[in-house]
This record gives sequence, C-alpha cells and structure tokens, in this order.
Amino acid sequence: MSKLICKSKYPMCPKDAQPGGIHQLRIGDLSPTQFAVGKAEVDIKSMRMRHKHQHNPQKLHDYLVVRPVPVVVRKNKFYLVDHHHLVRALYEALHDELGNQICVLVEVV
Repeated sequence: MSKLICKSKYPMCPKDAQPGGIHQLRIGDLSPTQFAVGKAEVDIKSMRMRHKHQHNPQKLHDYLVVRPVPVVVRKNKFYLVDHHHLVRALYEALHDELGNQICVLVEVV
C-alpha cells in the first residue's frame, strides 16, 4: 500500500493515463531520463523537505502540489522528464520514515 505524505484528493496514476491532470505515483514506479543529479542540490532540498514534513506534512504536500513531476508513459512505464532533483530529494528526506512506497504528484505530458 502506498504511503502518502498527507491525505490527498489526487487518484493514483493509471498505466493508460492521458495527458493533463494531476495524479499520485509511487517514486519506485518512476524511471529517470537523466543519468545523474547534483548531490549538493539534492542534499539541500532533502533537508528542507524533511523539515517541512516534520513540522507540518500538509505544507510539504502543498509544496509538491504546485510542482507536479512531468512524466511520459511508454509501454506501461512512467519516465520523469523533469524534476529529477525534487524526486531524489523527496526520497532521501522520507525514505527512512515512510519506506519505498512514497508517493509524488505527477502530470502526464
């Protein structure tokens, strides 16, 4: 079962999702299209996300709602086309607490 940062009105993203609209998707279901990310940027974002989550999970949720991760769907796989640092930072910030089932908000483009 997916673990949410907080209660969300957004549905899970189906494999046949059409462009537009915001959905939830487990970070583990995303495939990167970028070979590497800058560790320093990820560390800073991760620290900020962890702080937001510890003090008010709704604030982190609100932060993510206005930054949905753009994805494309090909052969039933979801590929990140941007926000690689954000997704990695969210994983780093919450993995110890929430495990492998962390959800992020995505928009199919």
